[in-house]
Amino acid sequence: MDLADDWKTHFRDTMRGGKLLNTGVMARIHAQEAADRVRELEQWGALFDRTSDGRFCNALFGGHFQAPLPRG
Repeated sequence: MDLADDWKTHFRDTMRGGKLLNTGVMARIHAQEAADRVRELEQWGALFDRTSDGRFCNALFGGHFQAPLPRG
């Protein structure tokens, strides 16, 4: 949701959250393709929270660098 949050930040958070035990190549692919896959799931009917300007809402989990912006 934060404009400064890109796939590289997502990758770093994924690796940190996995205590560097996850497979780096798979984590990179996941991070690079996550937004496209969420949009694809939406086209198939899955529902995701969005902000009033259309950005995805997200939550801060253990190991994440970027804190989510407040909803609303």
